Amino acid sequence: MSRRPFPVWPRGAGRRRARAEQIIVGVPRDCPMWKILAMRALFKPQLKDAIQHRRSTAQRWSHADRDAISNALNALRDRLESTGDSFPQIHFPGAGEYRMIATCMREQDELAKTIAILLSRHLPRRWIVVGKLMVRDERFYRRSGRFNLVLKSARDVHVRHDLRRIIGNRPNAKLSDPS
Repeated sequence: MSRRPFPVWPRGAGRRRARAEQIIVGVPRDCPMWKILAMRALFKPQLKDAIQHRRSTAQRWSHADRDAISNALNALRDRLESTGDSFPQIHFPGAGEYRMIATCMREQDELAKTIAILLSRHLPRRWIVVGKLMVRDERFYRRSGRFNLVLKSARDVHVRHDLRRIIGNRPNAKLSDPS
């Protein structure tokens, strides 16, 4: 009876995934929820009705939105002068995946979340992407599930008190549905 040796797979200690050096805050052209539903429809064809009859995948956008974002972010920049955080550059690319994009360093993750909340306040019912998180109506969501095809509320994401005080508290609103 011959015995084959068991293969040796080096496993070692589990390591945390390397964190990105930069965080992208942006307003995507296409709805991230539609992309997730499209991926689910590819894996499970019986779920294709969720996206089959949608008219458009694009999020609404106008020049008034661009002006509102610019004014709100300039006001936030002026209010943050006392805290000493360096403010990221905001870009409005003509083409590409995002309508508005800002790049923050990893140390500025609290500022990135603050900017996302402010954008969500000025762009109601639209999705904003912050790194791996998504924001809609001032609520943070995260992809979860076996293949990251389910959106769940990220209840463990918070903004520092001093930054929350600068942008003000969220007005009382009922819970929103992520779809």
